[in-house]
Amino acid sequence: MRQILLPLLLPISIFSQPQSFQLGPGCAYDGEQSGNNVYLFESSGEANRIVGEVVDALGLQQNFVVKSSSVQNALATTENGQRYILYSTDFLEKFKADAKTRWAAYSVLAHEIGHHLNAHDFSEKDPRTRKLRELEADQFSGSVLRMLGATLPEAQAGVETIQLEGESNTHPAKIARREAVANGWKSRDEWLRERGMTTEPVVKQDEPPATVPATQAHPQTTKPVTAFDLERCNDCPPMVFVQGGPFTMGCTAEQGSDCADSESPAHQVTVPDFYIGKYEIPQAEWEAVMGNNPSHFKDCPRCPVESVSWDDVQLFIQKLNEKTGMNFRLPSEAEWEYAARGGQKSKQYKYAGNTNNLGLVAWWYGNSGRKTHPVGERRANELGLYDLSGNVCEWCADGWHGNYIGALTDGTVWESAELAGSHIIRGGAWLNNPLYCRNTFRNVYRPDYRDNFIGFRLALSAQ
Repeated sequence: MRQILLPLLLPISIFSQPQSFQLGPGCAYDGEQSGNNVYLFESSGEANRIVGEVVDALGLQQNFVVKSSSVQNALATTENGQRYILYSTDFLEKFKADAKTRWAAYSVLAHEIGHHLNAHDFSEKDPRTRKLRELEADQFSGSVLRMLGATLPEAQAGVETIQLEGESNTHPAKIARREAVANGWKSRDEWLRERGMTTEPVVKQDEPPATVPATQAHPQTTKPVTAFDLERCNDCPPMVFVQGGPFTMGCTAEQGSDCADSESPAHQVTVPDFYIGKYEIPQAEWEAVMGNNPSHFKDCPRCPVESVSWDDVQLFIQKLNEKTGMNFRLPSEAEWEYAARGGQKSKQYKYAGNTNNLGLVAWWYGNSGRKTHPVGERRANELGLYDLSGNVCEWCADGWHGNYIGALTDGTVWESAELAGSHIIRGGAWLNNPLYCRNTFRNVYRPDYRDNFIGFRLALSAQ
């Protein structure tokens, strides 16, 4: 983003008596600012010292005013062309204590400085744009803390401490913010060069050892993705992060007597972290990439695309990856079942949803009206994924095997096939009865087969 460095407008002001200002909407570090826009300022020294240390490290003049105030936490804002960083002294003290590191206060204030130095417009209403600006400020914070000598865990301590697990209307999920800080920390020199700033660190230190072992990449791709990458991708379908772990794949107790021979023997599989589509790919997204709509049930842009073969899907993936720079792929069969079951949050339901009532989670023969429906209208499963049990069946990457004897246990694609060129489909569809909508049901078709009950969703390997 274009950098704007204004001349020094005002020195840091310390008021002996509280004063009130009416300020426009700002961008809070941890959630929306509640209450009215009247803030009372009082003197406080620590934040001024930290801000001075940050701007000195960057070789910049301070071109904004820093105030301790009655705000809930910390935020960057503007009033009559003047830029401010507002913060609560009590918040900074509690934040440091919760994060158990002195760098927590630095991370908060560097984040707000990042908003100003990246010329962010705090009146922006578009939620996606606001989230991207939050990530830019987090990346800036990580870069600055690296310059000041913080290790990566210390730089991330602030984001780790905030009470924000999922997305809000104005903030990305915590995982994306954590990765943005790491990206800034690891790419300090490049990040600063792009903005014409010094790349010499204030405190030089050796690269600290990795704190978390790298997740094994899926063999189908050499470029794992992060939540930060996805937040910046305008053309990517909505994806959900799935924390990996062990699970029992195949015929398990909740399936009762419904299991087929192809679902046995039940076996332990450990799946790496990955991302999977929140929805089946809808017709509008297919048409945006391919320029056509092969679906039988047309005039429904949000209905899942169907009548697509496994081969058709491979061409779609190739074009989508060229368009986005990502490495989308079909999920492995193990990933698909793990996600359908709810991953580590599984409550062991027969279908993909927080109930064993199929009608609440799926469009199937009993409620579909003999057609597909817009994605995301039935109840989500434990991971927030939709339509895994119904609407359309979904292609997976694996070849067909008539049972799980000799199956892989690492969650990757079982590429060999008992039927040459055959590929797995999983999940039920609008024309199926409950037997075929179960999490463990599996079927097979040749790669050029098309029908109006088969679609797909995408997956990505996680970093």
